[in-house]
Amino acid sequence: RDAVGAEIIYLVLSHIAEIDKNASVTVTGSAIDGALTLTISALTPEASVLGGRRMGEIRALVDGASGTVETDEQVGAWSLTAHLDPPVPAPSPEETP
Repeated sequence: RDAVGAEIIYLVLSHIAEIDKNASVTVTGSAIDGALTLTISALTPEASVLGGRRMGEIRALVDGASGTVETDEQVGAWSLTAHLDPPVPAPSPEETP
């Protein structure tokens, strides 16, 4: 989970930097009982450009970890929130047929 979270942060920051190197960026997150939630927000006049990006590789990364991605765009602000559910424990040997 930590590696996936770090990769999400790296990819989102790369997207933001491509559009506006001077954007004010905030990263917040929480990890509770194996679930991970990250929110990355950018204050930038280029928010509509960020809002128009598909973020395909980020969505693929989060989908591969059984998570969800939401983006939000408002005047001068853009954010992405990724949520990864806790990993499903592998069945114990007694539980497998």
